[in-house]
Amino acid sequence: MGERDYWTLLVPGVRLATEYMTRKGQMVSFVIRLEKLREDGTWRLVARYDTCHGWPHLDVVFEPQSENARFLHRTVQLNHVEDKVQIREAAVGEKTGIICISPGQSQATISESEGIPVKMTSLDAEFPSERIDVLKIDVEGAEEKVLQGAEEVLASKIRRPHSIFIEVHPYNWKIFKTTSDTLVQRLIKHGYQLRRLDGKPLGKIEFYGEILAEIPK
Repeated sequence: MGERDYWTLLVPGVRLATEYMTRKGQMVSFVIRLEKLREDGTWRLVARYDTCHGWPHLDVVFEPQSENARFLHRTVQLNHVEDKVQIREAAVGEKTGIICISPGQSQATISESEGIPVKMTSLDAEFPSERIDVLKIDVEGAEEKVLQGAEEVLASKIRRPHSIFIEVHPYNWKIFKTTSDTLVQRLIKHGYQLRRLDGKPLGKIEFYGEILAEIPK
């Protein structure tokens, strides 16, 4: 089995990482990551695409900042996966409209009036009849806003995602009027069970990190 990892610096603070694994000459894993440098020197994952699934699918990525969206389009084109990955330049929230974003090195700040105007959409608007298999949310504190804009999708037992990976940012929740209780109860209402990535059940969210919401089998 062979493993390889490569990194390409696109511009200062933004890199493209590629990793792949082969077994007996056959590609068994191929992962592309777009990462941004944080202020503390660590790299933050912006987008990830795994190409060796073995089943037909479409990955839809939402990115509101034009510069990041251009990098994502370039990554998709360089790897010839235009038929499998779709980039949509928009923020995702509780409704459709326009919001303002002030870009930062590690995260953007959202405002109704200050910053760069960008399109905002909702998952209900983007997927009015399609099924979502897996949903990944990383929105710097606006996690519940994304779920508010997906009420129709989540209410459908046929179309709702069976797994939702959420990077939670409790330190930003006050801005969006979110609490652990409101976020947890919204997911439970739609039949999800929450746990940490180590498998332990989760009833209250107190710290930054990634959690998993799943529909019980």
